[in-house]
Amino acid sequence: MDAIFSLDDISSNTSQVLEDCLDIFQSPAHQAYDHRNLTSFGPAGQNHQHHPDIQFFQKVKQRNHFTYHKSKVQQQKSIEKIQSKSTIFDPYDLGLLLGRLRSFNCLNWQVPNGSELHELKCARNGWKCASFGRTIKKNHLICTNCHQQLILRFTSNHITSETSPFDIDFLSGEQQSDDGELNSKLVEKYLNQIVTSGHSLDCSWRNFEVPLDGVYYPRHYLVTTNNFLITQYLKNLKSLVDNSLLLQEYYDSISPISIPSPEFVGISNQWLIARYFNQDKENVNTLLQHIPTWFYEIAARGWNINIQKYANDVILVMSCGLCNSRVFLNTITSQQHVNLNSLQALTPVKYPLQPNQDELTAFDQPQALVFDPVKDHKSFCPHIHDNNLHEYFNCLILGSVSNIGNNGEYVDNNDMMIIDKTTTKRRKSFTMNDGLERLNKLRKLYLIED
Repeated sequence: MDAIFSLDDISSNTSQVLEDCLDIFQSPAHQAYDHRNLTSFGPAGQNHQHHPDIQFFQKVKQRNHFTYHKSKVQQQKSIEKIQSKSTIFDPYDLGLLLGRLRSFNCLNWQVPNGSELHELKCARNGWKCASFGRTIKKNHLICTNCHQQLILRFTSNHITSETSPFDIDFLSGEQQSDDGELNSKLVEKYLNQIVTSGHSLDCSWRNFEVPLDGVYYPRHYLVTTNNFLITQYLKNLKSLVDNSLLLQEYYDSISPISIPSPEFVGISNQWLIARYFNQDKENVNTLLQHIPTWFYEIAARGWNINIQKYANDVILVMSCGLCNSRVFLNTITSQQHVNLNSLQALTPVKYPLQPNQDELTAFDQPQALVFDPVKDHKSFCPHIHDNNLHEYFNCLILGSVSNIGNNGEYVDNNDMMIIDKTTTKRRKSFTMNDGLERLNKLRKLYLIED
């Protein structure tokens, strides 16, 4: 097939530069050009390996290759560290408040008794207490938002509430109060730092403090309050039921308490089965019939059971989920075979709880501890602060049969009532519209007849 146009026709209408290019393509030297000459230097990648510029950049790459990747890894770690440090500032979140409050315990927190400086004051201002260790001393506070740190130090005489013979002035016969005045001034100074000056200038906790009423102290007759109280109660009750055989052995260590009504126990079992044992209702219901009724009263008072290890000793601990109060029950030695898998383990301590038994004297024998579920809460605990809380909770459980969801969740009946009211209103409105349509049809018929 002949070509439609020739190169001569194109060259007649082109510029001088394009004509020169066209002459080069038409020259015999270009037609004899062999493309295979390009590959005569060897395989790809080895043509210029001995070139000085290539060798220079290869040395630069080898010298900085590890440093480059190391910097990328360190940058990623720093980003993850910053993200892990970033916390959510929410002064109205009860869960965050309780999380900070749980960081305080007898191992890392010790302040003068009766002062306004207590763990709730620190927690509601954004502080948590660092875990006790060799490099971390007691009363080591860390802000959860700005990460500022405070270490509170007091005189050693505040540890015991009893007066020591060395604290008596033998000339006047009165107790020396120098340490007490010093501690009171320290408490005043530390309170100022905890509330404002201890935080960084841009920390949000300088301007906010968790309101106790409505957040820590629950308000009655609110859906969120009912849901929270029932959730805490069921969590406590499950921990006691799971370790019922172990807890019954220490019944003598628990002070007498009131026994709940059979209706209260029955509804509590319905809640417990629906939330935790929904797949095995019949067997669990049979087992719950043998649970002592005082278990339900202890759980309603806010207590659950945990364990804590001191060297080779294992201590059963009754702890409150609201004030973090902990009461030791009797000691279980490591030689006793006890199933502790279902118990929540607290931070273990490698030091023994007591000195060697051979070194003990008659005055060193510990007295038998009695656990009082009513009075062993801390002074700021809602179970102590609100005298009507326990009575309100009993009434809440007795009237909560219709609030039990399919999976044990709390269902608000008011929402269902609102839905029912809206549907009835809609039905009435539909009936009115139907009546208006019929009236319009009758009007049309009447006008047609006229």
